[in-house]
Amino acid sequence: MKDAIIAELVQHATEELSHPTLVSDRIIQLGGTLKFNFKNFFYRISDRISDYLKILLRKRFF
Repeated sequence: MKDAIIAELVQHATEELSHPTLVSDRIIQLGGTLKFNFKNFFYRISDRISDYLKILLRKRFF
């Protein structure tokens, strides 16, 4: 049961992490410019998130 819950939470977190990417890709497709820097955001919140989430974010954006 515990493993199933962990897997579901990881899946949900991964889906949530894809949302900013989808939005930023669409902004660029429409000719807009992004003013958001993922690296700055990551370093600002890095002391508030788990090690596992840090690994997911690094894999996704760096």
